[in-house]
Amino acid sequence: MKYKPRSQDGHVETRTLVQGPLAGRTFNLSLTMCANPLCACRDIFLTAKEQIQEGRAPAKPSGKAEFLLDLGRRALGADDNKDVASLAFGKDFTASMGDEDWAWFDAWWMDCREAQMSLADLDKLQAIFPDRVFEDLSCLVGYDEIVTSTAGLSFSFQGKPWVAFDSYCLNPECSCTSAFLILVPLEGMGPEAGKPGTCVDGFYSYDSNEFQPETEPATGPKSEELISALRTIHPNLVTELQEHHRRLRALLLAELTRRTHVSPHGPIRNEPSVGRNAPCPCGSGKKFKRCCGA
Repeated sequence: MKYKPRSQDGHVETRTLVQGPLAGRTFNLSLTMCANPLCACRDIFLTAKEQIQEGRAPAKPSGKAEFLLDLGRRALGADDNKDVASLAFGKDFTASMGDEDWAWFDAWWMDCREAQMSLADLDKLQAIFPDRVFEDLSCLVGYDEIVTSTAGLSFSFQGKPWVAFDSYCLNPECSCTSAFLILVPLEGMGPEAGKPGTCVDGFYSYDSNEFQPETEPATGPKSEELISALRTIHPNLVTELQEHHRRLRALLLAELTRRTHVSPHGPIRNEPSVGRNAPCPCGSGKKFKRCCGA
């Protein structure tokens, strides 16, 4: 695709396809996604309208198509769309996308998810915490465990990709101000990834801006080198860790509050008054039973 600058609202795009069945055609694209920042779906609902060129029939009879992009599978998404022409167009559209195109949509989706989280009323979001949290409120909880749209803090060291996974104590009675970081090389991750010598971990205090290693292999990069590389890519690392900790604490407190207000029939939940076969109110384009009602 040939890229043009994104509009201010971040939801309208213009694309000229440069490969595949629709090569040479230009489209105006409207992008929307699930409004729940904790939803695990990675779909984008896309409306495409071709810019009509003189002497060329539109790719779809009406010149407009609606379909889902599944970013997780990098394929046409599965929904209840019965418009055969839209589905055929969507298939051609996805076949015309290269790695750079998918990477752009991934980045747009991640930007939107982060914006949603930053604006969300955390008291009203219903996060799913593992059972171990309610058995021991002092156990460490990974930010990526709860906010599944994130995949850790990516950075590079000596030209190779690494990621830092951040976990926190969420005990309401604890005043700790640190994150437990696990710094892992992405290359070569597999059955051996959990063995000693493959990662560095320790506590990062966002009060003192210092890292105290717990596990540091005898060979390979040292913790101070990796932390320096992490700070280079994330100059606002302290602020990011503080915000992640704040969000998880607020989400857990909201869940604990809900659990203290139960009826004989179980927890009181404010479920959307929508049928399971009706469109999901989050705006994903799926049926409610296949999205937030799953």
